[in-house]
Amino acid sequence: MDKFSWQAIDMRLVAVVASLLISCFTFAFPEPLNDDAFLYIRTAEIFLRDGASAAFSHYSWASYSILIAAFSLTGMTLIQSAFFLNGLFFAVLTYAFMSVVKTVNSSSNVLAAAAVLILVFPELNEYRHFIIRDIGFWALVFAAIWQVTLFLQSNRLAHALAYFTSLLLAATLRLEAIVYLAFVPLVLLFFVKETLQLRRVKMLILGSIAGFVSICLALLASGVNVFALAAEFVSTYSPFLQNAFIPEPEQNREMSTMLFGSYGAVYSGYYLSVFMAAGFFALLLISIANAIGLPLLGILIVGLKTQFNSLRESNIKVLLATMLVNFTIVFGFIFVTRFLPSRYSMVLAISIAAIISVLVGQWFTANSKHSTPWQKYLPYLIVTYLFIDSYVSFGRSTSYIDEGIQWLAAEQLQQGQLITNTASIGYFSRAVEDYDQTSDDAFKEKVARAKPGDFIAVETHQSLTSFIEEQLESRQFEQLVAFPKDSTARLIIYRRVN
Repeated sequence: MDKFSWQAIDMRLVAVVASLLISCFTFAFPEPLNDDAFLYIRTAEIFLRDGASAAFSHYSWASYSILIAAFSLTGMTLIQSAFFLNGLFFAVLTYAFMSVVKTVNSSSNVLAAAAVLILVFPELNEYRHFIIRDIGFWALVFAAIWQVTLFLQSNRLAHALAYFTSLLLAATLRLEAIVYLAFVPLVLLFFVKETLQLRRVKMLILGSIAGFVSICLALLASGVNVFALAAEFVSTYSPFLQNAFIPEPEQNREMSTMLFGSYGAVYSGYYLSVFMAAGFFALLLISIANAIGLPLLGILIVGLKTQFNSLRESNIKVLLATMLVNFTIVFGFIFVTRFLPSRYSMVLAISIAAIISVLVGQWFTANSKHSTPWQKYLPYLIVTYLFIDSYVSFGRSTSYIDEGIQWLAAEQLQQGQLITNTASIGYFSRAVEDYDQTSDDAFKEKVARAKPGDFIAVETHQSLTSFIEEQLESRQFEQLVAFPKDSTARLIIYRRVN
């Protein structure tokens, strides 16, 4: 009987199994849900009750919620379905990530480094406790990177179709997928030199145009008003665009004065946009460095210094094109909105992680026989640090939310008797129908319409402090209880008395 050989096992499948086990662990030991989660859950409820049209009316990007609802038909709750779906997405992302790395370097050391890194990459794995559509988007984008790389290597039409399919599916989760579909092939024109591969890239450009038209027609045929979605998207960002490129003169003067002083503002008005762009560019670089983390950033710098030539000659053209497109998207977003969520730069961060995997694997291959003791043990220390950073939470306890939910459950509230700015309290108390609408403005409006006997559960925020004080001064509300009871109140429950 032949001996069992670990080398015969596909390392990608081992990593996928590990990813699924980690997802099971995070589901077994849950953390408080993110606020976005309740929007997706509420939309899934609407889909199950009223159908797709109502779901898309409630939330324009309802595809993720519809998937959650579909899995719930197996008997799982909506929250269980969401975590099950995200576990599958993480598994797909793990396999696609390692497949991308394999197209660059298929050595066992490189694949082992990729498996470990994707499973302990803090910026990514912190989202395992989240219910968000972005995870599926990242998985499909990396599946597209993998398939287009294979297409450029083999010219097999199946890989091109898989590339288009991946990005078209990703577009149902995030609109940025259309940008990748349109611009990654265009950017590849600057990286590809061989005549045969240039021809394949041009085929991708034509296919991207056809794919964009196809998805628009498919959405229209399924009852989704593409033009309304586009109009909503434009209307959402048009104020930001106007403020960024055609600011009010008075606003321009105030900003110049704040940045350069009253004297410098006289001469700096024409250069304000350039100064802001340079500042946002530096901020984005810092944000990306923070996303990678100090240990991995150090490995990246040292690796590029020692292995730059070998990396340049490897097959990373598609990865670089995707990184450039993502960087441009994020820079445009931060310049226009003055806001930078880490999720938007995740494709770039994971792409850098793929390059780090290649550098680390190649280093192990080159130094396996003559490494010093510290070189042997340092990787284990770094992996331990990354694991702790990924899966151990050092944030403030939110047990006060659970205490508040239990207290409200004991009151046996009826629907309409509770007003709250915390989605989790609204959802788990089952006393708030539109529990996903918890913005400060919506909360204040509901409090203004409160009736005697209504309960108001407030998670304290600085933006609501003065508003709550005003309500107490009017003597229309009395405080019933605050949580946690042994420290500064984070959740206060009131009742309207008159």
